[in-house]
Amino acid sequence: MPAPQPGRRCATALCEAAKAKTGEALAGWWRQACAGADLAGALWATISHARCNTAMEARVLSDVHMLQHQVGMACRADLHEFNALVNENAVFARELAAAQLRGTRRVEQFTRRGEVQQGQIVQLRAELIARDTALAAADLVICQTGCISQDAYWRVKDHCKRTGKRCVFVESPSTA
Repeated sequence: MPAPQPGRRCATALCEAAKAKTGEALAGWWRQACAGADLAGALWATISHARCNTAMEARVLSDVHMLQHQVGMACRADLHEFNALVNENAVFARELAAAQLRGTRRVEQFTRRGEVQQGQIVQLRAELIARDTALAAADLVICQTGCISQDAYWRVKDHCKRTGKRCVFVESPSTA
């Protein structure tokens, strides 16, 4: 049965391994090549090298076997870490959804409060217009100063001044 051909993929490794003229030089090259990125090329170049004897082949296959264990262990560790990250991501996703729900509810609450306040503003404006209309229709304004706020006092006084109405301020109502 003819040996499989390495193709272009292993050409660099084959050229490098060909520089090893003894079994010891090939073994040194193999140890160095194991640390590189092209393990498949190094394996092919070493196993198919003319200076690779049975002991060298057993050593190379043993090294590859150990590397497979290390890769498997790294994959399991990566899988464990990946699963932990998936679980952590799920926790964060739930927390984000809860925060978004709280934010949505808060916006709805502020919107409702704003609508209520808007209604109150309309009502207060109507009351203010009614009061100003009543003041405009009056011939005389009598105000008990101890029962109104300072702002109301100044508004009444200013209104009377602007409209030319007579304004009487009393401290307290008489009992008579």
